[in-house]
Amino acid sequence: MNLKEIKQNKEVVNNIDWKMTNETAISRYLEWGGSWFEKDDYPVRNLSDSSIYFLINNWEDKAYLYLVQIDSNGKKELAKVDLPEKFQKQFLGSKKGIYGLDDDIKEWVKGELEVS
Repeated sequence: MNLKEIKQNKEVVNNIDWKMTNETAISRYLEWGGSWFEKDDYPVRNLSDSSIYFLINNWEDKAYLYLVQIDSNGKKELAKVDLPEKFQKQFLGSKKGIYGLDDDIKEWVKGELEVS
């Protein structure tokens, strides 16, 4: 899926957790019982619980935006999107890894998906 296809899939767009981070998702879904939860956070209640969220992965030659869905069985890639050049600079020379969306990237993605 690209951003246009994501935008057209209202079920996916409406279920994106904009506050979810990769660390929280792994802790919540894959490391049961090892987490403290904040007031807006919640533990997994059953095996059908899942979250959809964005992350930045720069393990390849450049950084990519991923839309993923995670549940107790693991993580599934829903989309891999080229990150615009203006955002690539902050990942050049960075340690390879998985990153959350900063405010500028989040604002750009929400604009592309036409969500507030």
